[in-house]
Amino acid sequence: MSIKKNLYGTRSRCCSSKSLIVQSRTGGFITQNCESCGTPRRITIQQLPSLPCRHCGCELRKTRDRRGNYAYSCLTCSLSVRVADLVPKWQEHFEECGVGVGVDSATGSSNAW
Repeated sequence: MSIKKNLYGTRSRCCSSKSLIVQSRTGGFITQNCESCGTPRRITIQQLPSLPCRHCGCELRKTRDRRGNYAYSCLTCSLSVRVADLVPKWQEHFEECGVGVGVDSATGSSNAW
């Protein structure tokens, strides 16, 4: 059983509160949700917080996995983890409030972010 982390993105536009990063859908889709009102927003890779590697302490690199989901990887010890696997599911903190998932017209697949 893995321990989930509370990671925070940027301040919300609606309430100027902290935005908790949560897994919004299975498959790795994440959003940042306002802690005050729960409003979800998309998150960019640049808005992810910096994290140290749990094994060697080096700063993790923000990247994407082979499916396009945001991930952290360590160049020193080869640790790699999807952000969605680190953060809680939205249901654990917020009432239902969805955010649309864009579809890539070339592939027909959903955006990972």
